[in-house]
Amino acid sequence: MSLTDVKQKKDSSTAVQLFHRSLDKFLAKDMKGWTDLCDKEVVAEFPFAPEGSPSKLEGRDALYEYLLSTIANTGIHWLSLQLWVTPDSISDDAAT
Repeated sequence: MSLTDVKQKKDSSTAVQLFHRSLDKFLAKDMKGWTDLCDKEVVAEFPFAPEGSPSKLEGRDALYEYLLSTIANTGIHWLSLQLWVTPDSISDDAAT
């Protein structure tokens, strides 16, 4: 099931389940599993990226390669996570 499928179904409980599965994969540093949950045309933006780092990535493969070379080699710890769920969407605000 992709994020697109969740959006089309407009089922917030499914969206929450997908979000939790996504978070589990990300925290386990399973970047392939995490990006497989994304649409193949995903766009990821990093507005506060340091100089020399991409501020925008387009496509599942580009995101996977970036995450594999960065996030997978670092420690990831969530200190705070807020989740907003509506019948049409799910969004989060995470702080480390």
